Amino acid sequence: MLLFLLVVSAAEADTVTARDSSSWNGRVSIADGVLTLVASFRNGKVIMLTFGTYYVRSIQFNPMVYNPGSEPPASLQSQQPGLGPFRGTIYMQKPPSQSCEKSITVDRVPSDSSRFTVSCDGKPIPGVIRIMVNNTQ
Repeated sequence: MLLFLLVVSAAEADTVTARDSSSWNGRVSIADGVLTLVASFRNGKVIMLTFGTYYVRSIQFNPMVYNPGSEPPASLQSQQPGLGPFRGTIYMQKPPSQSCEKSITVDRVPSDSSRFTVSCDGKPIPGVIRIMVNNTQ
């Protein structure tokens, strides 16, 4: 049991949930109004998905690394991201939540992609566990 907990705590990933309730696990980054998810699937293939604000409902920072289903259809993989920044509410380990009116970004540490920084309207926010995206488009 202890070994399982150590493996789970070492495997940091993210879950992106779309407005149609589809979800994928991988590593998220958000810049210039585009969410990029690098995800691996059961067949061993690693793909990069891009989403705009119109498609994403939420982002959960958690230890989920496995995508049990097949990879998304090619039409989803080749879609063009929507215009405009990600806006919404950021939830941290310790309340209160933070409303982001201008933009939300997620930057990965280049030397360790399991580490990330979430910024709300240009200000880094520690301890983020979830982002709920406002869909205004």
